Amino acid sequence: MGLPFVCMVLALAMQAVALMSTGFHSTVGGLSPDQKVSAVDSARNQLPSVRNSIPGGSSLCWSIVKPGSYEVDILNFTYHEGGGLFECDEFLLVSNRSLRQDLERYNLSNLALSTSFIEGSLECAVVERWATCVDLFRKAWAAISRNAKFGNHDWIIKLDPDAVVRGKNLRQFLGATASAASTAAFISNWPKALGHLQGPLEILSRPAAGLVVQDGCHNSETWEDRWLERCLQQLSVQEIDGLGLGGFSTPLVNHPSTFFDIPSECSLQFIAIHPVKSLGKYEQCVHAKKASGLA
Repeated sequence: MGLPFVCMVLALAMQAVALMSTGFHSTVGGLSPDQKVSAVDSARNQLPSVRNSIPGGSSLCWSIVKPGSYEVDILNFTYHEGGGLFECDEFLLVSNRSLRQDLERYNLSNLALSTSFIEGSLECAVVERWATCVDLFRKAWAAISRNAKFGNHDWIIKLDPDAVVRGKNLRQFLGATASAASTAAFISNWPKALGHLQGPLEILSRPAAGLVVQDGCHNSETWEDRWLERCLQQLSVQEIDGLGLGGFSTPLVNHPSTFFDIPSECSLQFIAIHPVKSLGKYEQCVHAKKASGLA
């Protein structure tokens, strides 16, 4: 055979051993769900995740979505009609298992590729009509921070899937806050005299979101939105008063006084209406906002 041939065979064998020792199998079949999503997203950037670029800063919207729930129906509707996650430049779904089967019935299984995974139940205890969910959202913030999309955007926006969001208003508002996008900042969306940060629409700059994930934010708050607000305050993150910015004189989030009913406020100037707990009522609200010219 000759010495050159033997050397070539040995070199190939050594390359194969090195490849196996660095985790060849893990790069193909043993990746974590997050890594699989990132790998597929990198190879398939054609996912239709962009609506309209927001002047003054790009945005990543994310929601926790429960498999087999009405939230998947709303996801399908907002993908085609607007009003939710897809009003941002990019989106991420967070769940505890793949949403592919749920989305296949709408021919939207490709959206499942943009899912970051967390372990455990998505159910939360309800206290005084509101879900608590602190541990769940702590895990969710950590999960999205590990996704490649996180580093691509100025604003990281957590949305409740049952919140009707007006893209036109969102873009107008974020355009007015552009100067804060590069600092650790969050947007207060509710008058201080009336309470605290409202969970359906949480707008953090990427540096602020990174601080939340790094710290873990272990405090005594019961509700997720109060937990996040207290965390941001303890981390000395700059708070920007959302009232008055971008021409908004009202709170950025509106809660209907009669829950599970269609509020007349759907045609008024809010960025988010919450909660809208059924697909039919969600559709009505979106159509009302479009008719008002606020879509």
